[in-house]
Amino acid sequence: MKRVEARIGFSKLAELREMDPNLWQELKNDENIVNNLFCVLFKFIKRDDGKFIYTFANGKLSKQNRLNGFSLVGHSVEEMFPQDTALILNRNYELAYEGELVTFKLYFKDHYYFTVLSPIMDEGKTIEVIGTAIDITAQKTKKSEKGKFTAIFNEVQDAIIFFDDMGLPIEVNQAASELFGVSIEDFKQSSYPADLKKHLNRSLEKLNTDGSMKEETVLKRMDGRDLHVDFSAKANIAQGVHLAILRDITGKKELEESLRKSETLQVVGELAAGIGHEIRNPITAIKGFIQLLKEEPGNLDYHDVILNEFDRIDKIISEFMILSKPQAHHFSREEISTIMNSTITLMAPQANLRNVSLRILIEENLPSILCEKNQLKQVFINLIKNGIECMESGGNLWVMIKSGNADSLTIAIKDEGCGIPPDIIERLGEPFYTSKSNGTGLGLMVSYRIIQNHKGTIKVESELGKGTTFMIKLPFNQ
Repeated sequence: MKRVEARIGFSKLAELREMDPNLWQELKNDENIVNNLFCVLFKFIKRDDGKFIYTFANGKLSKQNRLNGFSLVGHSVEEMFPQDTALILNRNYELAYEGELVTFKLYFKDHYYFTVLSPIMDEGKTIEVIGTAIDITAQKTKKSEKGKFTAIFNEVQDAIIFFDDMGLPIEVNQAASELFGVSIEDFKQSSYPADLKKHLNRSLEKLNTDGSMKEETVLKRMDGRDLHVDFSAKANIAQGVHLAILRDITGKKELEESLRKSETLQVVGELAAGIGHEIRNPITAIKGFIQLLKEEPGNLDYHDVILNEFDRIDKIISEFMILSKPQAHHFSREEISTIMNSTITLMAPQANLRNVSLRILIEENLPSILCEKNQLKQVFINLIKNGIECMESGGNLWVMIKSGNADSLTIAIKDEGCGIPPDIIERLGEPFYTSKSNGTGLGLMVSYRIIQNHKGTIKVESELGKGTTFMIKLPFNQ
């Protein structure tokens, strides 16, 4: 090493080449190795005045930053670097000259360097220091970008899960941990709700065919509570890595359920008068036939009439009670004609009170549909009730059901009322928007939401002075 240092110290390299060609070639080989290293190799000594003077500097980075041997060697730290950088270097150089192995990071000319200083000792005294500075800007940038991603990843309010081809989580954010009540570490150890495990596995089947998916579903937390979530996923954001984003809509669903119940109570109250009137008719008939039985106890025809009137009361009350019962939202296969006929039974009393005739046309042999029957019944009640109320002088209200195509059916509810202006049709379904003096607008809002949840659509056609038709399209399968 001393031999090489001596050569480097020559001020006239040309003289060295003439004096000893072999040594010159060895030096050039050493220099080529140093030049091709993507770092800065340097040496310095401490002058009697306390300044650190560079005796050697080379490597790709020294040239890249214009700190090559010609510009750095022979100069002091203060001559080559800005004051703030020089202070850092002098502090660390001093430690190295005291005999310590020093490592530190330096930011200079938009680059980060990891620097190592190794003192050369002679009889316990430092005579020179060898330094290596490696550019770590790329690693620093990657680490910074990863830090930013991690911060955003954990600050996002939606639950984010990266999972593999086996449906197992690779990484989850803090929102996912809080949503399911499971620590991030437990997630990685596959200790999380079984519902989520099944759903991630099921989602892989759709991702393999479609590449992405989006749906509303109900999952369970670790403590067993239900979570309503918007679940969306995308396949292969990296090789074998899939992304799932879950947004908690439990509060939204609870609000919708609260509005639905509120609307149901309003409907129950409005129907009560008509149902009371309808029930009073058979009760009056029953009382009359009981009086006749006293006079003719052996007349069995009276028994049949009384039983029929009781059946009529029971049917009306049964349909009315369905509205007031809590309804679990379980989709099942149902006959649309059965749902509509039970709705007509419930609405007939109100129609009679308002001198409205219900005209029913239902296509035969319609396929069953996958639905929540009580929710659909509520939609039909809202639309039929609106149709009855808009015909102040009575009239006909038509209910028609037919197959639209091989995949869906169409339900049309048509009144002969005053019609709806086009500007109002555009706003139908908005909460608290209504043309009724005593209405809330919640009935149609709830109805639109129910049909949307059944993957169906509602279309409105109206002509002023002639009436309005609500057309509902529902798929047989979802």
